[in-house]
Amino acid sequence: MKLDVRLDTHFPRPPEAVWAALTDSAALAGWLMENDFEPVVGRRFTLRGRAMPGWRGWTDCQILALEPPRRMVWSWLSTDIGEPTTVVFELLPDGGGTRLILSHTGETGDVMVRLTNAGWRAKMETLAAYFEADSILALSVDISRPRPTVWRALTDPTEIRLWWDRAVSLEPRLGGRFEERWRDRLGREVVTAGEVLGFEPPETLKLSWADEDWSVRTEVTFQLVDYEAFTALKLRHSGWDRFGPERGADLMRQHEAGWRRHLDALREHAEKAGD
Repeated sequence: MKLDVRLDTHFPRPPEAVWAALTDSAALAGWLMENDFEPVVGRRFTLRGRAMPGWRGWTDCQILALEPPRRMVWSWLSTDIGEPTTVVFELLPDGGGTRLILSHTGETGDVMVRLTNAGWRAKMETLAAYFEADSILALSVDISRPRPTVWRALTDPTEIRLWWDRAVSLEPRLGGRFEERWRDRLGREVVTAGEVLGFEPPETLKLSWADEDWSVRTEVTFQLVDYEAFTALKLRHSGWDRFGPERGADLMRQHEAGWRRHLDALREHAEKAGD
């Protein structure tokens, strides 16, 4: 089946910054997948992620062309049979930012066509969030279940206690209360509380968020995007700049580790629930 993906995305960053996000191994791991990438023509590398129905969990690639900072071409093979497809990244200056034109073409199976189309759309959104990382904690997890299943796991009070913690409560309605009781590294009980600021089933849940000793509050937004092949759960936790640069950065790092654990637990729960 013919694969023909073309995405044209504007990023409010200069071409050099976008190029760095495409060609630095750590940056690629931040928005695309874990990898052993090196920006050298002819270099073979592997992108690794979590296997899902229709994808084995890794993609074999090779750099075919490299023209800094405007064009890069990869071969791409995500299946055990068939020929590699081709990915082209083209960067064009656009005002004070950059247009990134991504194309992915070739022949592959119908399931892989569907997964690849959905995957690149999701990854471009993750790349946009990557550029906001200085002030906004943005994370995403792909869950191979329909959006209503993921929404139920996220908002149903009984299900929340199964993947998050028994000491977490949520009133799933606009104006409802959220509360989490947990213990810090010294064993002291901490209460994190908030209010439901947005509730749009089965797409968006927004909460205010503050520990009991904070003088300001932050906001957490969960957005569920239906890509047909999977549901992407996108989390944005904003408001860290209200603490000042040093404390805000420290709190954001602490919360990133916690949110990653929670999102992994939610994914595992939702996927088991669908079995």
